[in-house]
This record gives sequence, structure tokens and C-alpha cells, in this order.
Amino acid sequence: MLIDTTPAGAVPAVRHEAPLLEASLAYRGFPRERPGTPAADLTYVHDEVSPYGPYARHRGFYTRYGDVRPLVGGIDDRFTIFGAGDEVSLEFDAKALPPVRRGWTRDYLFFIQGYVKDMDFYAAHAQTVSPLPFRGMRTYPYPATKRYPEQNRDYLLEWNTREVGAEGWPTYRFDFTKR
Repeated sequence: MLIDTTPAGAVPAVRHEAPLLEASLAYRGFPRERPGTPAADLTYVHDEVSPYGPYARHRGFYTRYGDVRPLVGGIDDRFTIFGAGDEVSLEFDAKALPPVRRGWTRDYLFFIQGYVKDMDFYAAHAQTVSPLPFRGMRTYPYPATKRYPEQNRDYLLEWNTREVGAEGWPTYRFDFTKR
């Protein structure tokens, strides 16, 4: 891991935002994992995918497959809920960026804000998608006196319609095929 300790402003930098063209949620499966050296230095072979894997899923309502651009354009309490085997595919318009200055290089950084919920024995509500987090909560799990914001009811009913009723898959074994 590298950490940049350069003082702010010591190296000139310019930030531009590439417009988001498309955002789509779909089922992908599980790419083949290849350990490196050290073994924790993992890479993934995205052309070899298994429809199943040794991963459990939270029960509950996930975001429906398809266009999710309206959910990923801002930071709010309307987010894309996806789980094991799902993928969010994003397309940006790099042509909208100005040309790179002479002697400069361009790096791409991807900024996101989201929540991750573990399925371990010590996590609150570990087996279910709900209760959903929200920006105004002070703790998670939040107390019974707090609720997910009522003004987001339409979001829940319109977007989170894909129900996952079981934690398991038909098998917990990988079955890789080329795509």
C-alpha cells in the first residue's frame, strides 16, 4: 500500500469530472480468483465466471436489474442495493474531458459513498437487507424509535422490487465457464 505524504499544493493538479453516461445493474456471477504473491494479492479473471459460489446472500429486497443511473448520480438515501454475484456497470464520457496538458498525465479516480453489511454472527440484522441505513442515522443499528425516512417510500416501492428469499444458492461450488 502506498500513502502520499506530499504537502497539499506541492504538486499541481487539476480535477475534472467525466459525465456518467450509463449505470446498469445486472447479475454477473463470480469471476475466477487468482492468488498472487503474496497470496492475498488477488486478481480476477472476468472472462471466467461461475453462476454460483460459496457466498451467502442477505434475504430481502434488492434493487431491480436494469438502468440505475437515477440512483447513483448523487449522495442521498436512494442507493442501489446489490449482493453477491451482482455487478454495477458504469460508462463515463472521457471525451468530454479537456485535453491533457503537455508534460502532464491523467489519472482516473472513482469516488463512491455507500454502505456494506456483513453476514457474520456479530453483525446486527446480519441475515437481512433491512433495516436500511440512511444518512441521518447516528448509529447502526438505529434504535426502534428511528425509522428509514418516510419520504423515501416511493423509492423503496419503485426500485427495490427484486426479492431474495433464501441465503443459499443451488450449490456452493464454483462452476466456471468462459464468457
